[in-house]
Amino acid sequence: MKKLILLFIFSVSVMSLSAQKKIGHVLRKYKNDENVMNVNLNGDLTKMLSEGDMKIESKIELLDVLVFSNGTDVKEKHKLDIQNSLNSQGFDLLVNVKDKKGKLKLYTRENDEFIEEIYAHVFTNDLNIHFILAGEILFSDLSKLNLGFEGSEFFNDAVSDDDSKK
Repeated sequence: MKKLILLFIFSVSVMSLSAQKKIGHVLRKYKNDENVMNVNLNGDLTKMLSEGDMKIESKIELLDVLVFSNGTDVKEKHKLDIQNSLNSQGFDLLVNVKDKKGKLKLYTRENDEFIEEIYAHVFTNDLNIHFILAGEILFSDLSKLNLGFEGSEFFNDAVSDDDSKK
């Protein structure tokens, strides 16, 4: 009986751990697929991503981007995994923009001082873009970032528009 109870507890704990996959783990499955461009940068990326001579006070340690072209995107079951991960890891929907160029959903996980992680999904007519930024990011610095990947201009425009409304 004790073995059965221990087996049950072990099974439940393994299932709960697998349900709490990080977003990056879900997206990693697609990095070598056809019609997918993957950019993964680690280290101190702040200077590389800063726009011109604007001062950025954030510390960006990770940029992970997947650009799906030709109408492709992650599978529905993986979209559910991403949504579950966002919920379980305490992400909040910060920006939800839709216009004729596309849509943007930007989620953040924050502490009292800064944003720890950003997950964004950008939909345009031709592209589906998923990206993760991690580090110590100030919201005021988002519009100063030069995210130079295909489709990033929609993100930059949306964040700049949202920033000007505040």
